[in-house]
Amino acid sequence: YSNAVMLHYAINRPLGALLGESDLTTMLTWLLRYSRLVEDRVRLHWAARSFLWDVTVPAAAVAAKAEQYRMPPDTGSIIVHDEAEVWKSVNPNLAAVDARHDMQAVRAMIDAGSGFPPHWRGDAGDISLATAQAMAGPTERHLVRRQNYFKFVISDIIYHAYLRATEIGAAPRIARSDYETLFVFSMPDISRFDNESLAKSSRDLSQAYYNLGAILSTAPETLQRQMLRTFFQFSGTPVSEDTIDAMIAEIKEKPPVPADIVQPNPTVKETTPE
Repeated sequence: YSNAVMLHYAINRPLGALLGESDLTTMLTWLLRYSRLVEDRVRLHWAARSFLWDVTVPAAAVAAKAEQYRMPPDTGSIIVHDEAEVWKSVNPNLAAVDARHDMQAVRAMIDAGSGFPPHWRGDAGDISLATAQAMAGPTERHLVRRQNYFKFVISDIIYHAYLRATEIGAAPRIARSDYETLFVFSMPDISRFDNESLAKSSRDLSQAYYNLGAILSTAPETLQRQMLRTFFQFSGTPVSEDTIDAMIAEIKEKPPVPADIVQPNPTVKETTPE
């Protein structure tokens, strides 16, 4: 056997660095702070349930009343006194409404470190549907890039394992291009909206192809060339002039059967029987 091989794959690697960082690095500090903050709030709310009785009596009766109420009254007790004796319970003021904004700010730092929108962890807040969809776009693109990189890592590891197998004669040698055809990677979709957009694009493009074929055979050659060039340019798949010349030659040789032009996104009109 040959010497051992160690493969390194770095993510979140700054420019000029050899190693990357974990996704948790940027938010571990804020997660710990949030955990301590929540723990402190729990302890304070436990203390808020305790209270003290503040009893106001005339100065001459302070010593007697202190001796009388040395043991606090039990819950549900009834104490009868005159108007000279005033009872008041004293509770700690936590100002819990003010803490809400501090905890929300810490959660925002956690979301910034993770790169995920807040509604992905169940914190909807005042986010609307349109805002949620817009916030999910950059995150989904990041996850797609991470998914593709993970696919590369798996493929590269298997390829180096194959090279090690060829060194000991356990596998036949094949070209790298042929090797990549032996594996099929199936990954789940990050977002279902991509499939919806592709389906709509396919439907509109098929209607555009149908309409182009319906009017292309009756147009002059110069117009045919310009129509083809513009159509393929705006469809995102530009073709060469040689391909356009071949298309025009095929149209002259065998013109397509004229067909009705299909309107995009046709609407159905409801009619009432007479």
